[in-house]
Amino acid sequence: MLCILVALYCVGYLAARSQKYLVHRVGYQTCDGRKSYNHFVDTGDFGPGILQPRALPYILTSCYLAFTPLRWLEIGVWHFIPRKYAFRDGTTARSIGVAYLKRHPA
Repeated sequence: MLCILVALYCVGYLAARSQKYLVHRVGYQTCDGRKSYNHFVDTGDFGPGILQPRALPYILTSCYLAFTPLRWLEIGVWHFIPRKYAFRDGTTARSIGVAYLKRHPA
């Protein structure tokens, strides 16, 4: 029974992610010439409030709060997955490639 509830919880999280109620965001900060990337799973942005259904803010808040454990798990996973991020000048660097960033500053 518990396995079924956990599976339904995970399916609900996948549905919230696929409908863009929860989205993955990447930000960075620079310190001593290095870029440090930060990952977030945050609520989606559906444009101006006048175009949104009235229930949407409640749905977004409910998804954000209800799926907090899985959001934290996904953020942790993103920190361990090496990825390439595009810079404005068109070059790319791996999030763990500090040496690359020193050789090719953005």
